[in-house]
Amino acid sequence: MLKKRKKEGGKESLNRQYHLVYGHKISYLTGGQKNNPPLVFLHGVFASAAIYRRFLKILSRKFRVYAIDLPGFGRSSMPRNILTIDDYTDIIFRFITDLKIKKPVMAGHSAGGLVALDMALRHGHILKKIVLINAAGLKLKYSFKDLYIDLILKSHINQISRYHLWREALIILSDFIRGAATPVYWKILKHDSFVNYETKLKKIKIPALIIWGKNDLLFPIHFARKFKELLPNSKLITTNGDHDWLVLHPKQTYPLLNKI
Repeated sequence: MLKKRKKEGGKESLNRQYHLVYGHKISYLTGGQKNNPPLVFLHGVFASAAIYRRFLKILSRKFRVYAIDLPGFGRSSMPRNILTIDDYTDIIFRFITDLKIKKPVMAGHSAGGLVALDMALRHGHILKKIVLINAAGLKLKYSFKDLYIDLILKSHINQISRYHLWREALIILSDFIRGAATPVYWKILKHDSFVNYETKLKKIKIPALIIWGKNDLLFPIHFARKFKELLPNSKLITTNGDHDWLVLHPKQTYPLLNKI
């Protein structure tokens, strides 16, 4: 294990640590009391754990949080070859096993929700439940350019700038510049962008909580209803806001804490 800690500041402080998994240096933020129930959080595309720090600090009041930068994103190492959803799941499974995290809740936002779904399908026995937050995993009608450049990257920057979250905007831009200079980054995005789990969802037996910003233009509310319909043991909660409500309006998490 690579041990390194750096406080992110604030009342509910987050510590940055690193762990080596299958040759990948995995960066993650952790916070909350060690005897709190564990929660593993997975970020979306053009993002990393750092942009969710205000949301994570709220979660850390109830949970021992582990917010992972997936390889190719944030401060985790850039892979040399394409990583599939299966590869990401293998890495997360090994991470949880190595750190001896017992029966965590696994929460995933956007593309992170796709990895959470795959974890529930392949390794559901090690999870308490999954939380899908405006998650990917259903059939998309967008082109690659429409999805990533127009709908996600530009929307991220416009929204975050609108609310004057300059630190988050700089993190997104620096991560994007780092990734965009690496051919494998684009190959990973193109390979994993349009995975559709619709026919597999009924196989997931562990509890699933679906939390959706009801004004999401990227994954509209009917996506949430489809997840609710197809996941056998699921519950749907809607909240105000769009796709990135948990970054822009993290205080909306407070009334949801007891339901996660």
